[in-house]
Amino acid sequence: MYFLAGQRGQEGKPIMISMITLNVRLQTILDGPNQFNARKESIVTWLKEEKPDIVALQEVVGGMLDAFRESMPGYGFVARSSKRSPKGEYTAIAFLKDTLRLEDSGAFWLSPRPEKPGSRFFLQSPDPRVCTWAEFSHRNGGARFRYFNTHLDHLSPLARARGLEVVFRHMARLQERERLPLFFGGDFNFTPQSALYATCLQRTILGQRLVDLTDSIPSTFHWFGAMKRPMKLDYVFTDDMTIGDVIQARLLPTDGEKCLSDHHAIRLEWVPYEKRPVHVMPEPAIEPVVIQGVVMD
Repeated sequence: MYFLAGQRGQEGKPIMISMITLNVRLQTILDGPNQFNARKESIVTWLKEEKPDIVALQEVVGGMLDAFRESMPGYGFVARSSKRSPKGEYTAIAFLKDTLRLEDSGAFWLSPRPEKPGSRFFLQSPDPRVCTWAEFSHRNGGARFRYFNTHLDHLSPLARARGLEVVFRHMARLQERERLPLFFGGDFNFTPQSALYATCLQRTILGQRLVDLTDSIPSTFHWFGAMKRPMKLDYVFTDDMTIGDVIQARLLPTDGEKCLSDHHAIRLEWVPYEKRPVHVMPEPAIEPVVIQGVVMD
């Protein structure tokens, strides 16, 4: 019944856009039977069964990107290496070409110089971090939106905080060009109890407050089913403008008889409204976040 409020395509049917985000865990022989080469076919088969319009992947390294491209011919890919060479991590965004049209895309690095490929913060892990973004329109009705996909640093809270600020600035820049529904997801490497999570919920992009679409999902990281107390590290955020649409988020377990990854996947189903009011909120006064003795304003 909720479809009645949604945009309708050329045939009069309501438009629904589905999205999956998943950290697929990089290929390393140290994972033994759980290494990517042993999981690849199962992941691809599972994605073909789910058939989402968007697949946002993290920890895609080495030949993994080529493996996904070859195994998913119906999808286009937006991806840039986190390093200056092709040997870095790709936070790839795959899109179903039959339903979505790529209108624009880009990438920037989480660093003091986001436009410089391979750049990084001094106090972080050795691996640079990149955010990939893409703008899409639906082929059967024109619904448009932007998706941002990233993987924050796993060692340095300071790098995570500064990396988020880089993403927020680029989001605002693109939204200033044209306001569109937006989704921001990935592996954030922080829990809902962290100060950075609170910072995300206090943040506004051009007056639109961010909202966690996954707040009902208790955990996502399970280390191939071995953790007694799995942690929540993965999220998808949107803003107040988009949350007025119909959006359902649910967990897709990946730790069955054969683990697909060390993270669970998250699936979203979005029904965009034909017309949405834009309520601009004043930028709130945000208290500085103190991380290991460093004050982030």
